[in-house]
Amino acid sequence: MIQTASKWKRGFTLVEILIVIAILGVIMGVVYSVYLTHQKSAYTQEEVVEVQQNLRIAMESITKDIRMAGMLVPSTTPPIAAASTDSIFLNMASARGVYAMIDETPDMSAVAGTADKVAFKVKSSGDVDVFKENRGNPVRLIRPIDCTQPISATFSIYTSNGGTTRSMTLQKPALFASGDSIKRGDMIAMTETGAPDPNTVKYSVVNGGTVVNSVTCPQNQKCLVRIANCTDADATCYTNGTSNIIAGNISNLQFSYMLNDSSETDTPTDLGAIRAVRVTITGQTSSTSLLSGGPKTRQLTSVMKIRNRR
Repeated sequence: MIQTASKWKRGFTLVEILIVIAILGVIMGVVYSVYLTHQKSAYTQEEVVEVQQNLRIAMESITKDIRMAGMLVPSTTPPIAAASTDSIFLNMASARGVYAMIDETPDMSAVAGTADKVAFKVKSSGDVDVFKENRGNPVRLIRPIDCTQPISATFSIYTSNGGTTRSMTLQKPALFASGDSIKRGDMIAMTETGAPDPNTVKYSVVNGGTVVNSVTCPQNQKCLVRIANCTDADATCYTNGTSNIIAGNISNLQFSYMLNDSSETDTPTDLGAIRAVRVTITGQTSSTSLLSGGPKTRQLTSVMKIRNRR
């Protein structure tokens, strides 16, 4: 009995411990491998979702501006100012997309020759609020029937009141003259100091490290940029207050143009013949060690009809 008790008190042998450690090592290796696989899969899905979201944001911005191209622009000026395979220039009355319709005809005889301000009501109190938020920017008066400017001046918003009053007061750089005319149905469009008439919007892709309006496109990426009221994509345009990075992880931007004769081309010669634009945006995830299978690409394509052709 003494020998038997002594036998059970000896504990584990070194060989037994080594076998247990080896088995635990194999199990931990399998568990870690499964964990790492799931981690990479989750990270990849997160990156892909971000790319898809960026593509949607980019397409939404381009779609909105293409549909607004040519709005309140004279018929002699085409909605598209310049078109290429990887960038597009658009003409519109307001690059900011801020408009308001005048809802009453003011008494111009009461101000002609005596005042530089005139008050009137606009169609929506919401329009008043938008102009109030952007009060420092100049505006232009446009007559929609022929998209001309009945008064060749750039105005400023002097006062604005929302709610039920829906009133604004425009200030002219000089006194109103007897021939000046403002009518119900005229539009006011917000622009910028020194901006071209009509305003312009350009979309293109820039490389990583490019600074646009104090925001830097991340390294090892490309970004979609919206450049407002600037004709050349240079450092001056990138510092413009309304030029912005719209989305990152954009690897390619492609435009093609559908013409009146139902043909489609990447390099149209007659800008006035463009009736629709096909936009293809490609996005790519950033290359990191956590990406399963390397960088992933996603693509989004849409066709936008030019609404304001004449």
